[in-house]
Amino acid sequence: MAQTAAKPEYPGDKEYVGGCHCKKFRYKFYWRPFENGERAVGNCNCSICDVKGLLYVHMDASAFELTSGTMDELTNYQFHKKVFNRYFCPLCGVEMWETKPSENMVGVNVRTVDGVDVSKLKLEPYDGRTLL
Repeated sequence: MAQTAAKPEYPGDKEYVGGCHCKKFRYKFYWRPFENGERAVGNCNCSICDVKGLLYVHMDASAFELTSGTMDELTNYQFHKKVFNRYFCPLCGVEMWETKPSENMVGVNVRTVDGVDVSKLKLEPYDGRTLL
């Protein structure tokens, strides 16, 4: 995850930035616009997403870059089948992203993206409760 985020793959991709509440950890990624309902955001009902209110967009790991703080400083949490690594700030407790190494995938919690108004998002239900 120490790589530089790849430039946009598709016309219209844009750069997003965000991070945790205390601002110790910051990231950026490139993805298609989603903040005004242009693209669906995953609303998973698994035990962790449901209780934390996590909302995700998933992308290839090459589109994501940690810009402040280091991976070694983050706390990683795994549960159930342990296929996802969930990273959160050990200071303020905010979960910012998850990775699925077997698929070279990063999922960003859009609640941690700067300037996103959750009321404008197009939420797409994902049945993680029975699939994960």
